[in-house]
Amino acid sequence: MSTLWCFLKDLTDSGFLIFWEGSVMDRAMRKLIPMCEHGFAKPEDAAAAQGRARMLLTTLRADGLYR
Repeated sequence: MSTLWCFLKDLTDSGFLIFWEGSVMDRAMRKLIPMCEHGFAKPEDAAAAQGRARMLLTTLRADGLYR
């Protein structure tokens, strides 16, 4: 799991970002999800990646890129 993965997962889980079914990105995400859901060996690493993803979204919102 990485910061980018957490960022994309938050966006798709919230419905902010939708990949059209059958699109190239949808097919790629469906293959990546099972691999990435295993997460980190340490829970604190996963928590750190999630925190960085939230900070990234906060920064992008401050720049006016997301609401």
